[in-house]
Amino acid sequence: MRVSQGGHDVPTEKLITRYPRTLANLRTAICELPHVWIFDNDDLRTPFRLVAVFRNSQRVGPSKQAPKWLKPIDR
Repeated sequence: MRVSQGGHDVPTEKLITRYPRTLANLRTAICELPHVWIFDNDDLRTPFRLVAVFRNSQRVGPSKQAPKWLKPIDR
């Protein structure tokens, strides 16, 4: 999505090395912030699709099944 909007590409190797740290940061945010909204932009036809809402560390929505990449941190 970034490249299609004129931004720079991120090398695949960097994405792979950053992924575990990104999920760890997301877990921390869910535990420490009162409200967290998580969006998925994997599909350019439906960018910024809301996939999870956490309130006080508990998932409160939406009720649809979360994407596979969210499962390790979804409770």
